[in-house]
Amino acid sequence: MIREKRRKQRIIKRIIKTIVIVGSIVLVSFLVIYFGFGLKKISLEGTDLYTAEEIEEFCVTEADCDNTIVFLFRKTFMDHVEIPFIEDVSYRMLSPGEVMISVTEKNMTGCLDTVGAFESGDAADISESGDASGTSESGDAPFESGDVGVPLASGDVVANSASDISAQAVGRYVYFDEGGIVTEISDRKISGPVTVTGNLGSTPVIGEKLNLSRSTAMDYLKDVIYYIKKEGMSADLIGVTDRAHILLKFSDITVELGLDTRTAAKIERLAYILPELIGKKGKIDLTEWSKDSDDIIFKET
Repeated sequence: MIREKRRKQRIIKRIIKTIVIVGSIVLVSFLVIYFGFGLKKISLEGTDLYTAEEIEEFCVTEADCDNTIVFLFRKTFMDHVEIPFIEDVSYRMLSPGEVMISVTEKNMTGCLDTVGAFESGDAADISESGDASGTSESGDAPFESGDVGVPLASGDVVANSASDISAQAVGRYVYFDEGGIVTEISDRKISGPVTVTGNLGSTPVIGEKLNLSRSTAMDYLKDVIYYIKKEGMSADLIGVTDRAHILLKFSDITVELGLDTRTAAKIERLAYILPELIGKKGKIDLTEWSKDSDDIIFKET
């Protein structure tokens, strides 16, 4: 009986000892984590669109801003942060007091400015080629009704006239990828994606294909952007009219591509002649150009 009692006492002592040891480890771990992992610095990589301080405003709250471990746990398993122009956000610890936030920007090949107009002289030339006629109410540029085109100078603006377009889209920037899929709609204009102007065919929706006023225009636009990049060029501006004519702007050179014919050959030829026109101002007409003709019209202005 006494032996059995002593055996039970030894078991109880072992249990108490184990509890004390485990409790001590937990307490020490808590103290180390609490005092040794104070979050002091947040670094950023993967984007030039935001500073580390701006990203902090999106990612860091009062509930998790004091401790590195708490911050990483909450952001990895609990909080989902949505940041404009950013596809993905990940976090890693660089040191007990520093966290690196890695972001991946959305794929943005082009940026459609949903309000646009031609510079006066450019619209006039298009009128001569049959793509626009008449005069806008402001008198700044001639347009055929509904044929809104490219803003090649600030201040010459013609509003999008499509009645079925959401007012939230008009006057904003619609970003799309190389497949023509809308990835972002914003009031902010960022550098990088080529600027495109023209009329929307329907309200843009993130995740869906961008629809321009002429159903075939988006495919033509995608080809133009692809071939421009393929030739190592960078256009300042691409304009799409409601008749699906495309114009390009390279510094002071305006290029009329016309309709979707011989696009690859036109842009290949354009890449060859543009270096010869550096420092000049004028217009190149490729609307009727073909490989069988060496004639390219350049009107210096």
